[in-house]
Amino acid sequence: MLLIKPIDQNGSQIDSLYEVFFDWTGNIYLKSQKTNKIYQILVTNINNIELIYFDDPEFNDCNISFKKMKLSTDPTSLKGKLIKKKNNDTNDNIESDDETNNINQELYPENLEYFEDDNESDYSDDIQDYFAFSKTDSEINIYTSDESTAIYDTFIYNGSYNLHNNLMIKTLYNGYSLPYRLLIYSSGEFIIKTIGISQWYNQLSESNNEPFFTNSKNTLIKLSNK
Repeated sequence: MLLIKPIDQNGSQIDSLYEVFFDWTGNIYLKSQKTNKIYQILVTNINNIELIYFDDPEFNDCNISFKKMKLSTDPTSLKGKLIKKKNNDTNDNIESDDETNNINQELYPENLEYFEDDNESDYSDDIQDYFAFSKTDSEINIYTSDESTAIYDTFIYNGSYNLHNNLMIKTLYNGYSLPYRLLIYSSGEFIIKTIGISQWYNQLSESNNEPFFTNSKNTLIKLSNK
């Protein structure tokens, strides 16, 4: 179970906990450990995120296996070191006509942080559209639901955005490319990225036992070729 504490207006942590969990279509939810209310994270029409109270949810346990991943910075992993070195060499020696690789590395820097340790999948080759869940050693709950497929891939980190952090869990939609990436930190920071355009920075807060996002800040994603 992954638990996050919100902060107050002074930046101090509130004595409250929210469980973060998925449904099998990739949507993220927060459950208050105090009120047992469940809130779904939705993308707004200005490309930010908001919390919507999820009334009368019907969730059931499901048996979805996590793929195993390792961090590229894992000091025990020779493969991780080689991958990191290869990525660094690619950045240093990229050809001018290899613009696609350069852009992908700038739009998806999270992809350089990990590699799949186990490429086996529980899905057959004829299934094209589904969310794959990967983790290091962290646990998070996944439930069935009848919700629509999420429009974001999710990356969950232990730590904070500006300080040391480690990737713990990620989802990846195997189908068409999704327009958003949601980065969640155990510090309570939530960042929604509109791929190639901008990102919103949010902090989980609470008032009268109701969670909300505060300190929203929009910044542009700047590419070197722009």
